Amino acid sequence: MKSTLSHSMYMDSNDFHWRINTILQNQEFYNISFNSKIGVDILMAIESDLKSLIISLSKKDETPEEAYLTARKCGHNLKKLYDNVELRAKNRLKLLTSNEKKQIIGKFDKLRVSNRYKIISLLKIRNEDPWSKIFGFGEFSSILDIDNIEKTEKIALKLHQIARISIERNSDPLSMNGKNLHKYHDRIFEFESNLRGKL
Repeated sequence: MKSTLSHSMYMDSNDFHWRINTILQNQEFYNISFNSKIGVDILMAIESDLKSLIISLSKKDETPEEAYLTARKCGHNLKKLYDNVELRAKNRLKLLTSNEKKQIIGKFDKLRVSNRYKIISLLKIRNEDPWSKIFGFGEFSSILDIDNIEKTEKIALKLHQIARISIERNSDPLSMNGKNLHKYHDRIFEFESNLRGKL
């Protein structure tokens, strides 16, 4: 069950990265509106991989439900997610460098999921100091700068590879024979029931 959960979240991240890559290849779309949406996709890709890592790095006596709810309770908070992953990965898995982590936690995560709406990003940029904005030091406009977005996406892709490595090391293979397929489906229904609407 943990293999299914961690792999599912890893594939969610994969979908976001595919969409990000598609947009970044078409430069005619670079503007505040599109950059905001790319930024949110990067946030969601990072979030999905961190949640995948929480589950794939969970202790053997930690149930799939417990691991999933631990990840879920962090919501969109990348710092809480990363802190949890760091605790689980200690002496087990190499994560991002400190500089790579700082690029995501404390800088890029100033973006919010609400930045998928153009008006939210425009209002934040409008409130910046004009000189900071002109010279590329605006707290928010600098995040949405296309060079910064591409830099962050490279780090997010590295995290994506780390999530894959963790799944390969810590999860059971997803393939199974027909004899166990029925048990597997029953366990999925049991998982959903145990969460009591907190999926």
